[in-house]
Amino acid sequence: MISILADSNIPFLRGLLEPVAKVTYLPAGMITRDKLSHHDALIIRTRTRCDESLLKDTTVKFIGTATIGMDHIDTRWCESVGIRVVNAPGCNSGAVMQYITSALVHITKLYGETPEGTTVGIVGAGNVGKKVIKAALALGMKVLVNDPPREETEGREGFVSLQRLAAESDIISFHTPLTSDGAYPTRHLGNRNFFSSLKKGTIIINSSRGGVIDEEALKNAICRNIVAGAVIDTWEGEPRADAELVAMCDIATPHIAGYSLEGKRNAALMIIKDVAGFFNLDSSLIKTPEPLPGELEISLSVNREIPETLNAVIKAAYDIEKDSNNFRSSPGLFEEIRNSYPVRREFSGFRVTGSDSLPNLCLVLEKLGFNIADRSQ
Repeated sequence: MISILADSNIPFLRGLLEPVAKVTYLPAGMITRDKLSHHDALIIRTRTRCDESLLKDTTVKFIGTATIGMDHIDTRWCESVGIRVVNAPGCNSGAVMQYITSALVHITKLYGETPEGTTVGIVGAGNVGKKVIKAALALGMKVLVNDPPREETEGREGFVSLQRLAAESDIISFHTPLTSDGAYPTRHLGNRNFFSSLKKGTIIINSSRGGVIDEEALKNAICRNIVAGAVIDTWEGEPRADAELVAMCDIATPHIAGYSLEGKRNAALMIIKDVAGFFNLDSSLIKTPEPLPGELEISLSVNREIPETLNAVIKAAYDIEKDSNNFRSSPGLFEEIRNSYPVRREFSGFRVTGSDSLPNLCLVLEKLGFNIADRSQ
């Protein structure tokens, strides 16, 4: 029977692999080299840095990270010593889309604008970026997309240069992995030169990885009134966030954009499947996570204008301002807030009633992923 060491803060994982493996659970801070001497597999989150200093001379043959990103893993070194590394691409894309949608609605209202007529630039059109594009279009926004790797393989149609995106966007949202090499490195993609090229009053959103944005350059751009506001969920110094930048942001959260119940369940399922495949485990013996709870209900109000009702429905499903206020009041408690983050449902976990009264609004909500009650009822 194989031996697995897993981060104890990964939801839905506990008890599923035990029929086919010996599983030990530890908090991320306690996953050290001496703990790995007799384990075959390691299942982690972003808080465990996997490199030679952690893994050299251990028995680990497989690393599964229940996250989209892999910048916390030295994949090149792992490959050189024969350690298989897998992640969970797209597992929480619905949750991040929900976060960004909530941010777009909140930020446009805050600055006295509406989504219609606002231009949003999406940097990175992968699993998350594609869903954010659909959501922005559903809100009536004009969308510009920059993704050089996709443009290289798919052609120019549908993509713009980063320079054009910077010059024309009212809001810019980053959705790239964090890379330092290759043809299109993204570390400090949002740097001093980038911010200097923006039209005055642009709003910056980053829910990808902290290092994608140079935080000193962003603070400088805010002080110079080039950047009017910012929504930041990922930080260069995690689990420490720059308190000065936190205070400057309109929305600041401790890397929780992808923290939905659905996303966590998806991640566990994906990693379990990869573990079973790599070690040729009997999948019929592996348990499945508990099913998600039933849909929560949101009732439309016919006493409001459509934009106000849209804002109210999105806020009822996810109140991004509440998360921000909680973090901004105690930015030094980054890890504590993140680890104790309450259960959050994605838009797909909500059922909207009263659809007969506002059919056009319901079409928008349906595109965002909400379930609409049977209009014939």
